[in-house]
Amino acid sequence: MPQRKDAPLRSDAQRNRERILEVALAELTRSADAPLSAIAKKAGVGQGTFYRHFPSREALVLEIYRHEM
Repeated sequence: MPQRKDAPLRSDAQRNRERILEVALAELTRSADAPLSAIAKKAGVGQGTFYRHFPSREALVLEIYRHEM
């Protein structure tokens, strides 16, 4: 059954998302062209999990901005 857009994330999915954001902030601060695959690996998630949360670099950067504000 597909998850609705407004449905809350499971706790493990929320932890993965937070970990991706933390690692992405550090990596993109260090190098703006850091590979997304490297961010996923350092966050300890697979690329499928990464792209499920953030389908593009733009989506990731926008969410980092929102998260930091």
